[in-house]
Amino acid sequence: RWKGKQDWPEGVKYLKVVTEMKIFGFTICPTYQQTLKRTWEKVTSGFEKVLFSWQSRQLETLAQRVEVARIFALSKLYYVAQVLPLPAKVTKKINSSLSKFIFRGRHERLRLDELENSCEDGGLGLPDIAVKADALLLKQMCRMMNHPDEKSFRLLGYWLGEFVRETGFEDSFPELADLGPVS
Repeated sequence: RWKGKQDWPEGVKYLKVVTEMKIFGFTICPTYQQTLKRTWEKVTSGFEKVLFSWQSRQLETLAQRVEVARIFALSKLYYVAQVLPLPAKVTKKINSSLSKFIFRGRHERLRLDELENSCEDGGLGLPDIAVKADALLLKQMCRMMNHPDEKSFRLLGYWLGEFVRETGFEDSFPELADLGPVS
């Protein structure tokens, strides 16, 4: 009865029909896929702005550029990655921007997975973004699983029900898999 309602009473001026709204850094849209897309678009835009602001600075070594990327740019991703899964397309875009920043656009580059090795193994300790995002999301899921009677558990099931089924976690978390579906 409220869906699609456009004719609100005259005295109710504070109600406004919107297709999306920003809450705590997340762009909430009518569907899960739209929420995922719009939120990660804004986050990657902020990520790229941070890298751009550091491009003109004098950072002589790869280690310095990796450290700047880790501290100032990648940290922008971690807050959202705790709540929303990082799509593969976004991971690819982030890795591309990161590679251009670290290697200053040079054609001869190392693969990022070589930089992800520890210093002892010849790398620079750059985090693997996809693995880190999955770990952060899983950490929140486990935290919520410890309190299955709370509202956060139902919210988790609503937003991640389909994700749990697709990734094969439904055997481990049957309570969540049954709470979906998510469109």
